[in-house]
Amino acid sequence: MKNIFSKTVFLILILGYIQIQAQFYNQGAEVTIQAGATVTVEGNFENDAGSNFKNSGTIVIKKNVTNNQNMSNDFGGYWIFNGNTLQKISGTAPIWINALNINNPAGFLLQNSLIINKQMEFSDGIMNEDLSSNTVIFNKNAQPAAPLPTDASHINGGVIKLGESQTFKYPIGNGIKYQPIEVAFEDNGNENGLLANYYAIDAGTAPFGSGGTETTLLNKYNTKEFWDLTPINNGITKGKITLFWDSYNDSFADLVSQRRVAHLATATGKWQNEGSNAGVGTIANGSVQSNIVTNWSPFTLGTVAPAALPVRLLAFNGNKVNGNNVLDWATTEEKNASHFEIEKSIDGKAFEKIGKVEASFATNENIKYEFVDYIKSLNEESLSYYRLKIVDLDGKFDYSKIINILYNTDNDAISQFYPNPLISDFANINIVATQKDEWFINHFDTMGKLLNTETKVLEKGLNKLTVAVSQKGESIFQFQNGNKIVSRKVIR
Repeated sequence: MKNIFSKTVFLILILGYIQIQAQFYNQGAEVTIQAGATVTVEGNFENDAGSNFKNSGTIVIKKNVTNNQNMSNDFGGYWIFNGNTLQKISGTAPIWINALNINNPAGFLLQNSLIINKQMEFSDGIMNEDLSSNTVIFNKNAQPAAPLPTDASHINGGVIKLGESQTFKYPIGNGIKYQPIEVAFEDNGNENGLLANYYAIDAGTAPFGSGGTETTLLNKYNTKEFWDLTPINNGITKGKITLFWDSYNDSFADLVSQRRVAHLATATGKWQNEGSNAGVGTIANGSVQSNIVTNWSPFTLGTVAPAALPVRLLAFNGNKVNGNNVLDWATTEEKNASHFEIEKSIDGKAFEKIGKVEASFATNENIKYEFVDYIKSLNEESLSYYRLKIVDLDGKFDYSKIINILYNTDNDAISQFYPNPLISDFANINIVATQKDEWFINHFDTMGKLLNTETKVLEKGLNKLTVAVSQKGESIFQFQNGNKIVSRKVIR
């Protein structure tokens, strides 16, 4: 059954609510949803050529969407696609939308193009594009909005961004993982738009060469993923690129300070270094930004070679002594050394400085050093990681290997979450168990409402857990083993 609005009908909906149980079919009529009004379409939505559909209110569509009208205005309305079976978005003309919310776990198949004038919200569902020509286009001031993209809701395909002097984080991925790329556009630098796609494959083997915005040559590039950035109609586009890593398709164990934006330049056929900026974050999660780029094509994460150590490090060890962690190291050939900074981590990835030891300036002697980390609470830290930041007289530096010290305790020990606040929807935590046993993990909001519960069998010794965090903002995880209950706060 169809609800047909023919060309002889002029329909205005004023501050009301209408629910159309069957199909909505506009066959040449002018249909206006005024501000404050809501129309819910339980069936398919079809807007034929020669029609005039104006949405200044809210339209909720449960099934497929077809548009053949040549639109040129979004009319300030709000669209919601929230079916429970795959929703196809098709037609011969792009759909102009002021604000869109996608909320369908079964997902969407984009067989047309969407033009977003203000915002796009990602409640649930992957939007897959069946052809490269079917894209989501964000106009000059349009941005993704809360709920922001996640692994469960993003665009699997191309996204075009129009506009200048703004930063845009492309809501793209591969249908499995949300893998964004961010571009900070410069003035007069994005006239025709920039198209971004994500690919979980190798961009192509090529030599490392100069020609990028940074002269230091790369020594590695990520062979498991890349982002392709293409100006529309050969337009002039310039801006800074930010790449993100999250341990998905990223097997680098290189130091964060070595990470750079790598660019496979079509003009030279070489992988080039596009930034003097070092990465920030941890080995598992972080980002790196390029210099201003004007030439476009595949980009991915790259690294540069580590700087040479200003001293020769003979040994670096750590032991537990009287409940504290004692670090000792030995060096030789210290002619260029200034000092050692002691850095500590609970996960082996995010480190912070906890002390400093001056170098002895001995040139040929073997010198021994010691530093004591006084531990206040065994319950707060189950495992500690340490590294030395070895600083040269001219300020250059490099790092030692990472060592760890495990608490030898008769009690279970539970660390804090890391990273915290979160970068993704998952948090890591270490638990040292005194025996193999069953643990209950309960997730609560700040009002005490139970959000999720799960049971895990932990092995004796160190257990590294990853838990999903569904609640935005602050929430509480409760870890229970017998009569022992410990709570930890996490922020997403």
